[in-house]
Amino acid sequence: MPRSKPILANLTAIGSSVASQGVLLRRGTGVEIYNSVFTGFGDSCVKFDGAATFINAGSPGAATGELVIENSFFDCGVNFSDGNGATFSTADFINAMAGNVEGNPSLDGMYPSAFSPLTSSAKPVADTFIENVNYSGAFRDFNDRWADEWTFGL
Repeated sequence: MPRSKPILANLTAIGSSVASQGVLLRRGTGVEIYNSVFTGFGDSCVKFDGAATFINAGSPGAATGELVIENSFFDCGVNFSDGNGATFSTADFINAMAGNVEGNPSLDGMYPSAFSPLTSSAKPVADTFIENVNYSGAFRDFNDRWADEWTFGL
């Protein structure tokens, strides 16, 4: 204690072959991640590490609600990996959560292509701070180019 537990929605996380993990959850952290996409990371899209993290999460099919990843897309060389203290498979845990997909999110650069499943795959997030939208990831579609001119190297 204290333990962090952010609520995150509509992330687009794009890695490279030399980047390690898209998300490294450790030290008993809690988090809720919804309607997001993780792609291109060399080691894994998501890694759970440390006995405290596995204990805080619960187990596949019996999650505590302290660590939630739902309605998200994963497309890395290895999508999920287990660190020290693993008591279950990270892959089994994430795949037991609602709406997660291991597969190509069909991006054109960082934006969803015309046929991307991201453009209509989101589910509402039960938090009054989050503005619910009907797409997953940071961009509604290929024409929603709000990140142009201030992001570089993508």
